[in-house]
Amino acid sequence: MKLTNTLLALMAAAASTAHHMVSNFYVDGANQGPGVCLRNPPSTDPVFLNSNAIVCNVNGDRAVSMTCPVNAGARITVQWRTWPDGSRDKPLDGSHQGPCAVYMKRMEHGQGSLAGGGWFKIWHDGVYNGKFCSDRIRENGNKMDFTIPRDLAEGYYALRFESIALHQAQNEGGAQFYIGCAQIYLRSIGGNQVPRETVSIPGYTTARHPGILYNYWTRFAAPNYQIPGPSPYISTNNFGTRNPTNTPVRNPDCSTGFRNANWCAPALPSFNSESSCYAGHSKCWAQANDCRRAAGATGSQGCQEYERYCMQVKKVCDACGAARNCNGSFPKGLTKRNSLERRHHRDFS
Repeated sequence: MKLTNTLLALMAAAASTAHHMVSNFYVDGANQGPGVCLRNPPSTDPVFLNSNAIVCNVNGDRAVSMTCPVNAGARITVQWRTWPDGSRDKPLDGSHQGPCAVYMKRMEHGQGSLAGGGWFKIWHDGVYNGKFCSDRIRENGNKMDFTIPRDLAEGYYALRFESIALHQAQNEGGAQFYIGCAQIYLRSIGGNQVPRETVSIPGYTTARHPGILYNYWTRFAAPNYQIPGPSPYISTNNFGTRNPTNTPVRNPDCSTGFRNANWCAPALPSFNSESSCYAGHSKCWAQANDCRRAAGATGSQGCQEYERYCMQVKKVCDACGAARNCNGSFPKGLTKRNSLERRHHRDFS
């Protein structure tokens, strides 16, 4: 089949509006939440092989505050979205055809840049039954499933999710990489394996690899397609049968219930005067601004909820100031009528 340059250009233009990213992931069916434990990029734009963002996307060299506990042998489901804030829920664009892969790397708690050696592949999917991995993702509600090896040693790891779009890969450097990275703490079930066959990212593949420099429009999903990168790690039988460890994971206190992606709101201090009440109100808005700054492409719904809470905090201060009796603590969450408002017979909902 022969396609004109004009048709190829039109296809490429349409494809440019169909970028995607990882918005959230599930651990044994439990949704970790939008953006939670993910090093969230600012947009759904792809990255390219010659960029440092090939490791963990834009901003991927910055650690996030949340780390998700995951048992060895857990089933992971990755949610890809074109609209990562969930505002629209449509299948990924059919023009974005290509393979998928998942890598892991042991890391230190709070480690920033993950560039360099130590990465090992645990799963990949290329062409099967005449379809690329990307088609199977679309048919599965934009979800990608894989299993964490059961024999891995306990500790902090980065999970790197990769989807490669080949619609412009007929030109060297044209393949688009969609990358997401999650921070996890792996709880062992008895295994203590540290894979020795590792690769460096960047450096794990080349621009001229036959699976990256690939003319999809003439070859489509060829059965002899070669997936870029190394072969996946093969789990050993040395994993034991014990229950997973229950090692505490160092995460911020999210007991207030206000959170957005990897941001959590600390509790506001109690107050004993009108000025200290308004100081708490100012701190509330400072924390709301922190939330907005930390929000990535997965959205700021949690920040909006916290801003509504800050408005309620101000009304508490207004009420106690009018009554000349400012002494107490702020409500724990959004509520229509708290104790201070009841005391002053006013409803600030």
